Amino acid sequence: MKKIIIIFLCSIVFFAQAQDESILTSKKGIPILPQAGDWAFGIDARPFTEFFNANSSVGFDFINSNYTFFVKKFVSSNTAYRARVRIGYHNLNDEYYTIQDGQIIPDPTVTVTDVRTTNTMNVTLGFGIEKRKGYGRLQGIYGAEVMVLFGSHNESYTYGNAFSMTNPNPTSHDFGSNIPPILDGRYTYWEDGFSMGAGIRGFIGAEYFFAPKWSVGGELGWGPSFYYIGDGKDKIQSWDPQTNSVKTEVLKNAGETRWGFDSDNLSGAIYFMFHFN
Repeated sequence: MKKIIIIFLCSIVFFAQAQDESILTSKKGIPILPQAGDWAFGIDARPFTEFFNANSSVGFDFINSNYTFFVKKFVSSNTAYRARVRIGYHNLNDEYYTIQDGQIIPDPTVTVTDVRTTNTMNVTLGFGIEKRKGYGRLQGIYGAEVMVLFGSHNESYTYGNAFSMTNPNPTSHDFGSNIPPILDGRYTYWEDGFSMGAGIRGFIGAEYFFAPKWSVGGELGWGPSFYYIGDGKDKIQSWDPQTNSVKTEVLKNAGETRWGFDSDNLSGAIYFMFHFN
């Protein structure tokens, strides 16, 4: 009887070990969970989870709404360093044809060109550490990360119709932000102040490995954040009848400061993580 009990207990242990090994490796013996030395990057899973929505399209997308790359480096099977990186710069020239002033008989087909040039810069950097615990394919994750960001935005304008004694109010295209609602004249340049922000974020979440090195997950976070925008400036061009010349005024725009504590859900993303060695 004792031998039967011992054999039965050994069978249970062997079966449990076999089950555990089958969970942690594929049929080909490939480890399912991440190991030390693995790299991983994440994409938003929503384009895939909405596959049956006729208004959606399937494709790769960033996890964060601010388009940062999200990567991990595993230093052990349960510890990883995480990084978020975005370095973006955009330049846009927007042209519009305006009727040329000074024609004896106005002809709308005779035009000059007004141009708006927009420059935008965004930099986001983040670094953190992630720990994980779990049973088999289901892994709980937790940790903390620090985020910093920088940005700037400015617009400049050139006009085809110039100010003069005979044309003190030249025809100019309204791009939506270049014609002051109160002051006479038109903007030739305006800029927001240099912006910067920082935050510390604690997070907790879960990942499920449904294939070797391929998981789906999500996380919640909470922490303080600080954001600062410096003073900006505007340049407004107009005609001065007292001096019979073009006048340029430089005005200052006040910046802003804000801070707070809040929770987040990583921009609402359910994400896929791909792991490589």
